[in-house]
Amino acid sequence: MIPRSIFLFAVACLSMATDVPAQLPVGDPLPVGDPLPAVDPVPAAKSAAIAQPAPPSGAASLPSQTASSAMVAGRSVSQWSQSLKDDDRTTRLIAIRSLAAFGNEARQPIEQTLGHGDAAMRYLAAVALGDIEDAGRDAAASDNAASDAGASDNGDANASETAGDPPAASDSAASDSAAKSDSAAAGAGGNRATDDVRQRLVEMTESDDSLSVRQACAYALCRMGLIDDHLPLLIERLSYPERGTVCSVAELIGKIGPPAAAATSVLEKLAKENAAGSSGDYHIGGACLNALRKIQIKDENQGEQR
Repeated sequence: MIPRSIFLFAVACLSMATDVPAQLPVGDPLPVGDPLPAVDPVPAAKSAAIAQPAPPSGAASLPSQTASSAMVAGRSVSQWSQSLKDDDRTTRLIAIRSLAAFGNEARQPIEQTLGHGDAAMRYLAAVALGDIEDAGRDAAASDNAASDAGASDNGDANASETAGDPPAASDSAASDSAAKSDSAAAGAGGNRATDDVRQRLVEMTESDDSLSVRQACAYALCRMGLIDDHLPLLIERLSYPERGTVCSVAELIGKIGPPAAAATSVLEKLAKENAAGSSGDYHIGGACLNALRKIQIKDENQGEQR
Protein backbone atom coordinates (compact mmCIF):
# COMPACT_ATOMS: atom_id res chain seq x y z
CA MET A 1 0.00 0.00 0.00
CA ILE A 2 1.36 3.49 -1.05
CA PRO A 3 2.06 5.79 1.88
CA ARG A 4 -0.33 8.75 2.06
CA SER A 5 2.50 11.34 1.82
CA ILE A 6 3.82 9.95 -1.48
CA PHE A 7 0.27 9.76 -2.88
CA LEU A 8 -0.42 13.43 -2.03
CA PHE A 9 2.92 14.51 -3.63
CA ALA A 10 2.08 12.69 -6.89
CA VAL A 11 -1.37 14.33 -7.01
CA ALA A 12 0.20 17.78 -6.53
CA CYS A 13 2.67 17.19 -9.43
CA LEU A 14 -0.13 16.13 -11.79
CA SER A 15 -2.09 19.24 -10.83
CA MET A 16 0.87 21.49 -11.63
CA ALA A 17 1.40 19.80 -15.04
CA THR A 18 -2.15 20.64 -16.11
CA ASP A 19 -1.64 24.37 -15.43
CA VAL A 20 0.39 25.00 -18.70
CA PRO A 21 -0.93 28.23 -20.34
CA ALA A 22 -3.37 27.44 -23.11
CA GLN A 23 -2.52 30.44 -25.34
CA LEU A 24 0.66 28.81 -26.74
CA PRO A 25 0.27 24.99 -26.73
CA VAL A 26 3.39 22.92 -27.12
CA GLY A 27 4.21 22.40 -30.80
CA ASP A 28 2.11 25.30 -32.12
CA PRO A 29 3.98 27.75 -34.39
CA LEU A 30 4.78 31.26 -33.29
CA PRO A 31 2.00 33.76 -34.12
CA VAL A 32 2.40 34.93 -37.73
CA GLY A 33 3.27 38.59 -38.13
CA ASP A 34 4.95 39.13 -34.78
CA PRO A 35 7.75 41.66 -35.32
CA LEU A 36 11.37 40.68 -34.78
CA PRO A 37 13.25 42.47 -32.03
CA ALA A 38 14.33 45.95 -33.16
CA VAL A 39 17.99 46.18 -34.28
CA ASP A 40 20.11 49.03 -35.56
CA PRO A 41 20.19 49.02 -39.39
CA VAL A 42 23.47 48.15 -41.11
CA PRO A 43 24.98 51.30 -42.69
CA ALA A 44 24.69 51.33 -46.49
CA ALA A 45 28.45 51.22 -46.97
CA LYS A 46 28.83 48.15 -44.78
CA SER A 47 25.82 46.49 -46.37
CA ALA A 48 27.29 46.89 -49.85
CA ALA A 49 30.57 45.44 -48.66
CA ILE A 50 29.05 42.14 -47.57
CA ALA A 51 30.15 39.49 -50.03
CA GLN A 52 27.27 37.82 -51.80
CA PRO A 53 27.50 34.23 -53.03
CA ALA A 54 27.28 33.50 -56.72
CA PRO A 55 23.75 32.54 -57.83
CA PRO A 56 23.16 28.86 -58.54
CA SER A 57 23.22 27.68 -62.13
CA GLY A 58 20.13 28.85 -63.98
CA ALA A 59 19.16 31.39 -61.32
CA ALA A 60 18.77 35.07 -62.03
CA SER A 61 21.96 37.03 -61.51
CA LEU A 62 22.30 39.35 -58.54
CA PRO A 63 21.86 43.08 -59.25
CA SER A 64 25.13 44.84 -59.93
CA GLN A 65 26.35 47.57 -57.61
CA THR A 66 26.15 51.16 -58.69
CA ALA A 67 29.28 53.26 -59.04
CA SER A 68 28.53 55.01 -55.74
CA SER A 69 28.43 51.70 -53.85
CA ALA A 70 31.50 50.12 -55.49
CA MET A 71 33.80 48.39 -53.06
CA VAL A 72 37.29 46.94 -53.24
CA ALA A 73 38.22 44.61 -50.38
CA GLY A 74 35.18 45.88 -48.50
CA ARG A 75 36.11 49.58 -48.67
CA SER A 76 34.97 52.51 -50.78
CA VAL A 77 37.03 55.07 -52.70
CA SER A 78 36.78 57.59 -49.88
CA GLN A 79 37.87 55.04 -47.29
CA TRP A 80 40.90 53.93 -49.31
CA SER A 81 41.74 57.59 -50.00
CA GLN A 82 41.96 58.22 -46.27
CA SER A 83 44.50 55.38 -46.02
CA LEU A 84 46.80 57.27 -48.39
CA LYS A 85 47.60 59.52 -45.41
CA ASP A 86 48.40 56.65 -43.05
CA ASP A 87 51.75 56.73 -41.24
CA ASP A 88 52.41 53.10 -42.17
CA ARG A 89 54.06 52.72 -45.60
CA THR A 90 52.58 49.29 -46.28
CA THR A 91 49.09 50.63 -45.60
CA ARG A 92 49.66 53.49 -48.04
CA LEU A 93 50.93 51.18 -50.78
CA ILE A 94 47.96 48.86 -50.35
CA ALA A 95 45.66 51.88 -50.56
CA ILE A 96 47.04 53.21 -53.85
CA ARG A 97 46.94 49.76 -55.44
CA SER A 98 43.36 49.28 -54.25
CA LEU A 99 42.31 52.68 -55.60
CA ALA A 100 43.68 51.71 -59.01
CA ALA A 101 41.08 48.93 -59.15
CA PHE A 102 38.25 51.51 -59.06
CA GLY A 103 39.34 53.03 -62.36
CA ASN A 104 38.09 56.48 -63.27
CA GLU A 105 36.10 56.78 -60.03
CA ALA A 106 39.38 57.08 -58.12
CA ARG A 107 41.14 59.38 -60.60
CA GLN A 108 41.29 62.42 -58.29
CA PRO A 109 43.04 60.82 -55.27
CA ILE A 110 45.38 58.96 -57.64
CA GLU A 111 46.35 62.19 -59.41
CA GLN A 112 47.03 63.84 -56.06
CA THR A 113 49.41 60.99 -55.18
CA LEU A 114 51.74 62.07 -58.02
CA GLY A 115 53.16 64.59 -55.56
CA HIS A 116 53.76 62.06 -52.77
CA GLY A 117 57.19 61.97 -51.14
CA ASP A 118 57.47 58.19 -51.55
CA ALA A 119 58.74 57.20 -55.01
CA ALA A 120 56.85 53.90 -54.87
CA MET A 121 53.59 55.79 -54.37
CA ARG A 122 54.32 58.07 -57.32
CA TYR A 123 55.22 55.06 -59.49
CA LEU A 124 51.98 53.22 -58.73
CA ALA A 125 49.94 56.39 -59.23
CA ALA A 126 51.42 57.05 -62.68
CA VAL A 127 50.88 53.46 -63.81
CA ALA A 128 47.28 53.56 -62.54
CA LEU A 129 46.59 56.76 -64.48
CA GLY A 130 47.91 55.13 -67.64
CA ASP A 131 45.64 52.12 -67.11
CA ILE A 132 42.62 54.35 -66.46
CA GLU A 133 43.32 56.40 -69.57
CA ASP A 134 43.54 53.40 -71.84
CA ALA A 135 40.35 51.89 -70.44
CA GLY A 136 38.55 55.13 -71.25
CA ARG A 137 40.00 55.18 -74.76
CA ASP A 138 38.71 51.65 -75.39
CA ALA A 139 35.26 52.58 -74.12
CA ALA A 140 35.17 55.68 -76.32
CA ALA A 141 36.22 53.65 -79.37
CA SER A 142 33.44 51.16 -78.66
CA ASP A 143 30.90 53.97 -78.37
CA ASN A 144 32.10 55.50 -81.63
CA ALA A 145 31.86 52.15 -83.41
CA ALA A 146 28.27 51.79 -82.25
CA SER A 147 27.56 55.35 -83.37
CA ASP A 148 29.08 54.66 -86.80
CA ALA A 149 26.92 51.56 -87.18
CA GLY A 150 23.81 53.54 -86.33
CA ALA A 151 24.77 56.33 -88.71
CA SER A 152 25.34 53.81 -91.49
CA ASP A 153 21.91 52.30 -90.97
CA ASN A 154 20.29 55.72 -91.04
CA GLY A 155 22.26 56.67 -94.14
CA ASP A 156 21.11 53.57 -96.00
CA ALA A 157 17.50 54.28 -95.09
CA ASN A 158 17.78 57.92 -96.18
CA ALA A 159 19.45 56.90 -99.43
CA SER A 160 16.61 54.55 -100.31
CA GLU A 161 14.05 57.28 -99.65
CA THR A 162 15.84 60.06 -101.53
CA ALA A 163 17.40 58.19 -104.44
CA GLY A 164 18.65 60.61 -107.07
CA ASP A 165 18.95 63.58 -104.71
CA PRO A 166 22.34 65.31 -104.65
CA PRO A 167 24.54 64.62 -101.58
CA ALA A 168 24.02 66.91 -98.63
CA ALA A 169 26.50 69.65 -97.84
CA SER A 170 29.67 68.61 -96.01
CA ASP A 171 28.72 70.67 -92.96
CA SER A 172 26.76 67.71 -91.58
CA ALA A 173 29.72 65.35 -91.98
CA ALA A 174 32.03 67.87 -90.35
CA SER A 175 29.60 68.23 -87.49
CA ASP A 176 29.44 64.46 -87.01
CA SER A 177 33.25 64.24 -87.07
CA ALA A 178 33.57 66.97 -84.46
CA ALA A 179 30.99 65.27 -82.27
CA LYS A 180 32.93 62.00 -82.45
CA SER A 181 36.17 63.78 -81.62
CA ASP A 182 34.56 65.39 -78.58
CA SER A 183 33.18 62.02 -77.52
CA ALA A 184 36.60 60.38 -77.84
CA ALA A 185 38.21 63.19 -75.89
CA ALA A 186 35.66 62.85 -73.13
CA GLY A 187 35.79 59.06 -73.11
CA ALA A 188 33.46 57.07 -70.93
CA GLY A 189 32.28 59.41 -68.20
CA GLY A 190 35.07 61.95 -68.82
CA ASN A 191 37.73 59.26 -68.66
CA ARG A 192 40.60 61.53 -69.71
CA ALA A 193 43.46 63.28 -67.96
CA THR A 194 43.41 67.06 -67.94
CA ASP A 195 46.07 69.14 -69.67
CA ASP A 196 47.50 70.04 -66.26
CA VAL A 197 47.94 66.37 -65.30
CA ARG A 198 49.54 65.52 -68.65
CA GLN A 199 51.94 68.43 -68.28
CA ARG A 200 52.81 67.32 -64.77
CA LEU A 201 53.58 63.81 -66.04
CA VAL A 202 55.79 65.27 -68.78
CA GLU A 203 57.74 67.26 -66.21
CA MET A 204 58.13 64.19 -64.02
CA THR A 205 59.63 62.18 -66.90
CA GLU A 206 62.36 64.80 -67.04
CA SER A 207 62.97 65.73 -63.43
CA ASP A 208 61.75 63.10 -60.96
CA ASP A 209 64.47 61.80 -58.65
CA SER A 210 63.47 58.18 -59.35
CA LEU A 211 64.23 56.52 -62.68
CA SER A 212 61.34 54.11 -62.06
CA VAL A 213 58.92 56.99 -61.61
CA ARG A 214 60.14 58.56 -64.84
CA GLN A 215 59.42 55.42 -66.80
CA ALA A 216 56.00 55.03 -65.15
CA CYS A 217 55.12 58.58 -66.21
CA ALA A 218 56.33 57.84 -69.74
CA TYR A 219 54.09 54.78 -69.77
CA ALA A 220 51.07 56.85 -68.68
CA LEU A 221 51.76 59.41 -71.42
CA CYS A 222 52.03 56.62 -74.02
CA ARG A 223 48.62 55.35 -72.94
CA MET A 224 47.37 58.91 -73.42
CA GLY A 225 48.41 58.72 -77.06
CA LEU A 226 51.81 60.46 -76.86
CA ILE A 227 53.70 57.40 -78.14
CA ASP A 228 56.27 59.14 -80.36
CA ASP A 229 57.37 61.48 -77.58
CA HIS A 230 57.64 59.02 -74.69
CA LEU A 231 58.07 55.45 -75.94
CA PRO A 232 61.78 56.15 -76.68
CA LEU A 233 62.40 56.63 -72.95
CA LEU A 234 60.98 53.17 -72.23
CA ILE A 235 62.99 51.58 -75.05
CA GLU A 236 66.15 53.20 -73.67
CA ARG A 237 65.43 51.74 -70.21
CA LEU A 238 65.52 48.23 -71.72
CA SER A 239 69.32 48.54 -71.82
CA TYR A 240 69.53 49.37 -68.10
CA PRO A 241 72.02 47.04 -66.30
CA GLU A 242 69.60 46.08 -63.50
CA ARG A 243 67.27 43.12 -64.02
CA GLY A 244 64.30 44.53 -62.10
CA THR A 245 64.25 47.71 -64.15
CA VAL A 246 64.39 45.86 -67.48
CA CYS A 247 61.64 43.44 -66.48
CA SER A 248 59.32 46.19 -65.23
CA VAL A 249 59.89 48.30 -68.37
CA ALA A 250 59.18 45.29 -70.59
CA GLU A 251 55.93 44.75 -68.71
CA LEU A 252 54.90 48.39 -69.22
CA ILE A 253 55.70 48.24 -72.94
CA GLY A 254 53.65 45.07 -73.25
CA LYS A 255 50.69 46.79 -71.62
CA ILE A 256 50.83 49.51 -74.28
CA GLY A 257 50.32 46.76 -76.85
CA PRO A 258 50.47 47.18 -80.65
CA PRO A 259 51.10 50.98 -80.50
CA ALA A 260 54.50 50.10 -78.97
CA ALA A 261 55.62 48.24 -82.11
CA ALA A 262 58.73 50.45 -82.34
CA ALA A 263 60.15 48.49 -79.39
CA THR A 264 59.88 45.15 -81.20
CA SER A 265 63.45 44.88 -82.50
CA VAL A 266 65.01 45.66 -79.11
CA LEU A 267 62.70 43.22 -77.33
CA GLU A 268 63.49 40.47 -79.85
CA LYS A 269 67.22 41.00 -79.39
CA LEU A 270 66.95 40.84 -75.60
CA ALA A 271 64.69 37.81 -75.72
CA LYS A 272 67.21 35.95 -77.87
CA GLU A 273 70.23 36.94 -75.77
CA ASN A 274 68.46 35.97 -72.56
CA ALA A 275 66.64 32.85 -73.67
CA ALA A 276 66.37 29.95 -71.23
CA GLY A 277 69.53 27.84 -71.38
CA SER A 278 71.68 30.71 -72.62
CA SER A 279 74.30 32.59 -70.65
CA GLY A 280 71.86 35.48 -70.22
CA ASP A 281 69.16 36.20 -67.62
CA TYR A 282 66.08 34.12 -68.34
CA HIS A 283 63.96 36.50 -66.23
CA ILE A 284 64.69 39.28 -68.73
CA GLY A 285 64.17 36.91 -71.65
CA GLY A 286 60.77 35.85 -70.36
CA ALA A 287 59.65 39.44 -69.68
CA CYS A 288 60.63 40.49 -73.21
CA LEU A 289 58.84 37.50 -74.76
CA ASN A 290 55.66 38.38 -72.87
CA ALA A 291 55.89 41.96 -74.09
CA LEU A 292 56.34 40.79 -77.69
CA ARG A 293 53.26 38.58 -77.47
CA LYS A 294 51.16 41.55 -76.37
CA ILE A 295 52.56 43.85 -79.06
CA GLN A 296 52.21 41.35 -81.89
CA ILE A 297 48.47 40.82 -81.60
CA LYS A 298 46.96 39.26 -84.72
CA ASP A 299 43.95 40.83 -86.32
CA GLU A 300 41.23 38.21 -86.04
CA ASN A 301 39.51 39.44 -89.18
CA GLN A 302 42.49 39.74 -91.50
CA GLY A 303 44.91 37.28 -89.89
CA GLU A 304 47.68 39.84 -90.13
CA GLN A 305 49.76 41.45 -87.41
CA ARG A 306 48.85 44.98 -86.50
